[in-house]
Amino acid sequence: MTGPRIIFHIGGAKCGSSAIQGYLRQNHATLRDHGTLVPGTKLDLDSDILGESIWFMERMMGQDDGPDVLRRRIARLATHARQTGAHTVVISAENMCNHARLAEILRAATAGLDALVVLYVRRQDDYFLSAWQQWNMKRYTSLAEYVDRRAGLDADWLGIATTWADAFGDACVRVRPFARDRLIGGDVVTDFLSVTGIDTEGSAPLTAPANLSFDDHLGEMAHRIRDVFDGPHDNEFFMVMARLLGKDVFRKASGSHLMTLAERQALMSHYDAANETLKQRFIPDLGAAPLFRPPSEDDVRPMTEVERLQAENALLMRCVYQLARKLEARQ
Repeated sequence: MTGPRIIFHIGGAKCGSSAIQGYLRQNHATLRDHGTLVPGTKLDLDSDILGESIWFMERMMGQDDGPDVLRRRIARLATHARQTGAHTVVISAENMCNHARLAEILRAATAGLDALVVLYVRRQDDYFLSAWQQWNMKRYTSLAEYVDRRAGLDADWLGIATTWADAFGDACVRVRPFARDRLIGGDVVTDFLSVTGIDTEGSAPLTAPANLSFDDHLGEMAHRIRDVFDGPHDNEFFMVMARLLGKDVFRKASGSHLMTLAERQALMSHYDAANETLKQRFIPDLGAAPLFRPPSEDDVRPMTEVERLQAENALLMRCVYQLARKLEARQ
């Protein structure tokens, strides 16, 4: 095969993509100098690199000429790499894994090139809680409704991996559990760089945490006024609260009171068989160990209704206090 090598980091969602994309944005100039190209928001080398998913690809999948546009963009990236001596192009966009048709489109676009597909997968109960906070608390009347409607459908890692492996071949697909004890160095960026073999000489570690989880109590209160959101991707409420309260809006401990252990186990029962198949096909080195550590009491923070209300009231009082301070400062 002739160069360059094309790396597709396709997700999955809620599996550390923001950290990987933040690292690529922060170090794109250094990476370029050492032979790795990072395309911008329009899947080219002229648009801005924002450290987020490439929404251009999402838009193209909704247009009749989208596949042809994507093929041409990939061809231009490959041509530029050959002309400049770059050996690698890395495309990170977790929304790629949402489009099954995209696998065949990108396989055709990279015909004759060395392609690598990297997919991170997360234990599904943790995925559901994270996805609830970021998107689905704006869509559903309750977490229970979301789980009831989407269990077994969302976070179908086996289905995603199979689709891309059918297009690129199993040998070109790397499935990585998004779990600290499974990640190289206990860190998703370190793991990604190791798995892909990207030359990191001169690059700097990610300087700021990416996509921190908001406090569960703040999320519960936001859910009660979800009419303030324009859609699932509207995070203005949380940004305003972060500017008002700073670090107090973010989760301070692992575990959640939003699901009991029994609820987590029931959710995982929709995925246990598929997760085992995924492990055997793509990560056989795990041997008899499960793909993910099973849910345990450590994942649960039991709270009575009174304790939940007290926590919410404390958060509200912090809001009142900070607003009062700002008003006083203006006088």
